[in-house]
Amino acid sequence: MRPNVLVLSVPALVDGVWVVAVSGEMDLAGSVPFSTLVAQMVDAGSVDVEFDLEAVSFIDSSGLRALIHASDRLAEAGGSLTIGEHSRAVRTLLDITGLTDRFCR
Repeated sequence: MRPNVLVLSVPALVDGVWVVAVSGEMDLAGSVPFSTLVAQMVDAGSVDVEFDLEAVSFIDSSGLRALIHASDRLAEAGGSLTIGEHSRAVRTLLDITGLTDRFCR
């Protein structure tokens, strides 16, 4: 497996919140499986989700768009998206775009 491929862990329920660990690159290619997982979780009634992005090595505007879309979709279902642990790449993009407070606790 290439190290830059996005890998999503099996969601685990922790204190009423579904936690998903993400590793690799959140780019155009990675945004597709990410968005698919979020859609499946919403369809299954899992609406409070925390993403652990500590092992994300790269994130671009496609990955950011996927996070925003996922957050909006979860909010429409009555839930929320938060980012727990996160890499420097993720933090830098969130800081530059002014979205840190929207996603991080």
